[in-house]
Amino acid sequence: REDCKLCGDAQGTLLPIYKGQDNLGIISLNTFDISYIEINRYDDYGRLIEEADKNGSGTRINNMGDNGFMSVISENTNRGYASGSVSMNKEKELDMDKVAENLCTSCLNQVMDNQWTSNPFGVGMIDFASGEIILFSETIRGFTLGNYYVVCNARKSGDSEEISEVSMHIFHCPERYQK
Repeated sequence: REDCKLCGDAQGTLLPIYKGQDNLGIISLNTFDISYIEINRYDDYGRLIEEADKNGSGTRINNMGDNGFMSVISENTNRGYASGSVSMNKEKELDMDKVAENLCTSCLNQVMDNQWTSNPFGVGMIDFASGEIILFSETIRGFTLGNYYVVCNARKSGDSEEISEVSMHIFHCPERYQK
């Protein structure tokens, strides 16, 4: 359990930097590579910045290597949304042997119990506030994750016949009426 990258100390990952933030990220369960999506801004000490950003928007491009995923995300922190896409190479396939190297049995079961299809991709979204992960799949078009609604569409890239890209729109929409 201490070696688990989700509930353990997450050594060798970016997770400790973002853990607890009300933000999302794109994550590969095979490699535990993380691409940060900034909707809410935080300072270097993890405190929420509650004022308008002078720029308000920007684009973040992350490439996780030849066999990893690549994400292009345009964020608007002042309005609380982002849009973009993630291209998957070998990371598209969920490799349970690699996942077992990154997650303890409890976290792996929790992640897999949270999926809506029996054949999810190896890449999905992580909620940094809760650690909850939802993996992308060919058939899921949208989901809520923490304080966010994510609209997504798996599609073919270029001349390829296989799904290799997921486009997404992410909206910060916390529950309006608490019980």
